Amino acid sequence: MMPKHALTVDPRRRAALYNERFPDRPPLAFTDEWVTGTWAIGACWKNSNEIYGAYPRGYLERVHAMFPEARRILHAFSGGLNRMTAARAAWPWVSESESKMEDAVGPPRRPRWDGLVLGSDLDLDLVDLKGAEDGRAPTWQGDILEYCQLEQNSARFDLILADPPYSPEDAEKYGVRMPNRREVTRALAQVCRPGGILVWLDVVWPQHRKEEWRTWGQIGLVRSTNHRVRLVSFFERTA
Repeated sequence: MMPKHALTVDPRRRAALYNERFPDRPPLAFTDEWVTGTWAIGACWKNSNEIYGAYPRGYLERVHAMFPEARRILHAFSGGLNRMTAARAAWPWVSESESKMEDAVGPPRRPRWDGLVLGSDLDLDLVDLKGAEDGRAPTWQGDILEYCQLEQNSARFDLILADPPYSPEDAEKYGVRMPNRREVTRALAQVCRPGGILVWLDVVWPQHRKEEWRTWGQIGLVRSTNHRVRLVSFFERTA
């Protein structure tokens, strides 16, 4: 019988998927059910998103390379990310030539490829406290803790990406309150299916309950000199 908190994510395969996708980058290492490595992304001044605190350029592609089967994805702190950018990073077959997805708050239009609207088995949600008037494009505007309490979101997602404010000073620049990391990880456990994945980008390893999340990998993220070094922590939702 499998131990109560045994991993089903197969960390060795996740490292191999990344290494295959980025053969010219330093490979991720795998030892004793643990993935580790460094992503030296560099300082790109042409970031596709100019909002303070946006995902580093190339970060989403690296994460999604490890989880190509993810079909229901949540960006818990989406910032200025829009649906089309998020969809293309997760599902590269989404064509740029197809109709643009609306960026305004409201019911999302599905991304398209080969003239067909992607079905309900592909599901993408972006959560942000701010909306279009602040240059944001969430599918759900409001507090992530409130979002996770919605009954329709229970155990909904395969993959959750979280990039919260790293400090009270950062939160002030965003114009939001500093989230409590432990509260957020507990809330996200409610909307992640058993065996699902949480990828948390931060300057700390967030506090969490081992009964809800098991850490199986950590990757250092470096941009360039005089930038904060961040930590990408990988969790699996325990059953």
